[in-house]
Amino acid sequence: MTDSMTVMTNVMLRIDPQACDGIGMCAHLAPDLITLDRWGYPIIPTRVLDVEEVSQATKAVKGCPKKALHLIANK
Repeated sequence: MTDSMTVMTNVMLRIDPQACDGIGMCAHLAPDLITLDRWGYPIIPTRVLDVEEVSQATKAVKGCPKKALHLIANK
């Protein structure tokens, strides 16, 4: 397996609430993972993500126009 194909495990999705403008792109890119509140701000899981969720979360992180989403290693 090459480095670019390595699957991240034990990962959590985090948001910088000060950077987020509630655009909602993340929920479109990760619909099974992220929902929006009534003002358009993301509601994200507070647990370690499974492999399929990491894939969706990565798309949301890359697609966030404000760069407010981050994947972090769970300690």
